Amino acid sequence: NPLGVILLFFQGGGWYMPDAFYDYCDDHGLLVWQETMFACAPYPRGTAFLENVKEEVEQQVRRISYHPSVFLWGGNNEVEASFDWYKATQTNQPLYTSDYNALFIDTIGGIMKDLVPSMVYLDSSPSNGLVSEGPYIKRWG
Repeated sequence: NPLGVILLFFQGGGWYMPDAFYDYCDDHGLLVWQETMFACAPYPRGTAFLENVKEEVEQQVRRISYHPSVFLWGGNNEVEASFDWYKATQTNQPLYTSDYNALFIDTIGGIMKDLVPSMVYLDSSPSNGLVSEGPYIKRWG
């Protein structure tokens, strides 16, 4: 390919690229690691917020995922890691891990299972990984 790379990483906190970008990647053999637009901070789990997220993510997954260049979806960039950065998340981890799970595991992860079940979904990048997938238990810390 003309860029001399094979993987492009679009981290959360940025923006979703236009269709022409994904078409270019498809045509030139580039792989895309696409994240939803969350990064470096805790997020709430209120009903209105989660419904808004659900609508946005469903629209983007439907728009982008059919491209063969998109091989992986990430839920966020550094949100899991950010729990060590803020006093609030350090002192009330049960609240923030519950918020995290509602957003990145239940809501966004659920969308990925429904709409693109064969595609890899990582809830956070980087991540400490999982203890178990059934039941789903994250490795925190």
